[in-house]
Amino acid sequence: MPFWIKMSFTLFILFILLSSLSIGLLCMRVIVHPFPSSYKPHPNEMINLTSIIPHKVVIKFTERPELKTSNFKVIDSDNVRVDNNDLKLISDKTLSVSLDESKLKTGIYTVYWLILPKDDGFLTKGSYIFSIMK
Repeated sequence: MPFWIKMSFTLFILFILLSSLSIGLLCMRVIVHPFPSSYKPHPNEMINLTSIIPHKVVIKFTERPELKTSNFKVIDSDNVRVDNNDLKLISDKTLSVSLDESKLKTGIYTVYWLILPKDDGFLTKGSYIFSIMK
């Protein structure tokens, strides 16, 4: 086999390896940002008014949130806040806020979250809904 073909093949393999490494590093960087890994109540969950109404919203994240710079807010369809504004760190990666049960009625509720993690300092935010039905 001619030398130039061997060299081209070697450069091609090197290019593939470096490209794979670059893509892998980019994916790893994205994965480490703080995003929810579990929710309670769950996104799009329909809770029956006659069943047990949630007392709090709990979200577990992929990274450790900084409590002082993180925030949860739960509002109803009239844009009225229904949580008690008492965000707590209940485990290493889990935050919760209690709900004002006197404000909960049939309707759709939106949970907004804003998280600044201790690990990478990359601010993320998001929201999801759940509903209470008769």
